[in-house]
Amino acid sequence: MLTIQVDDARLERQIEQQTRATGLGIEQLIQKLLTQSFNNPATADLSYTRFDPANHRNTLLFDVDPLTDDAPAFRHVSNSTEFADQLRQNAWKR
Repeated sequence: MLTIQVDDARLERQIEQQTRATGLGIEQLIQKLLTQSFNNPATADLSYTRFDPANHRNTLLFDVDPLTDDAPAFRHVSNSTEFADQLRQNAWKR
């Protein structure tokens, strides 16, 4: 016998809703879903929300004072395109 612990409240609610809708017991429903998912993974009844990275991004802000900061990063770069080309060319020389 196999015991499964569900730590996701949303998944637990979905399983309970499916048991009420189908009239099966929890063990029978889980066995049916696992059998379906192993036989044909595209027909699994459980769904989940996708992670949207746009909702979890943070913009990094650095406080740089040109009067007190004696060496801000890339201060010497006047043309970023030429600098990127130089980096790319030097990478091949290694």
